[in-house]
This record gives sequence, C-alpha cells and structure tokens, in this order.
Amino acid sequence: MSENEPLAQNFNERPPRQPPRKRQHHNKGQPRTPGSGRNKDSPAMTPSQYRDQIAVLSNQLRQAEKKLQQTEQRAEEYKQLAISRGDEVDRLQEDCINVSTQLQQLRAALASPPTPRG
Repeated sequence: MSENEPLAQNFNERPPRQPPRKRQHHNKGQPRTPGSGRNKDSPAMTPSQYRDQIAVLSNQLRQAEKKLQQTEQRAEEYKQLAISRGDEVDRLQEDCINVSTQLQQLRAALASPPTPRG
C-alpha cells in the first residue's frame, strides 16, 4: 500500500442521515369518493352487497367458532386420556417394583443353602 492511497475508513461510521422526504399529497383538498384509492377499478358496494358480505362473514365466523369448540373438546378428551394413562403407568411401575422385590427375595432364598430342620 503506497502512502498516497487513503486509509480504509472505519466501517462502523455511518454517513450522516438524510432527512426523510416529504410526501406529496396528490389529491390534497379533494374529498374522497367511493371507488377512489387503491381499488379504483372496483366500485363501492351496494347495501345488498354489504348484507351479503356480512352474511358470508358471519357464516364463516360461526363455522370457525364451531371448529374451535370441537378442537377444545378434543383437547380436553386427550388431556383426560393422558391423565388416565398416566395413572395406569403409575400402577404398572408400582407392579414392576413389587415383582422386582419379590424376584430379589426369591434369588436370595435360592442362593442361601437350606437350613436343616431339626
């Protein structure tokens, strides 16, 4: 690197921020009319279209609520099943411990020689 080349700048330094540009308001002062804005191609809805739209959305809402209720009910059933299976597992573990204890006692009895009765 020669002495004439500038040193690498610190990459953590940022250039000074530019102030945000002011947005231009094209329709300034003009009232908003139905159909203006993003969906210029679609005209405003008629009252009957609004009613139809509300009916469709209400129906979807009812279906979603019913599905939610069914899902919550299934979740509760699974929870109860898990609890009952957990109890069953506890009983089986207890049985295993009991059988293991009996097995150790039998092994111990077999390992020791019988005492003569007399």
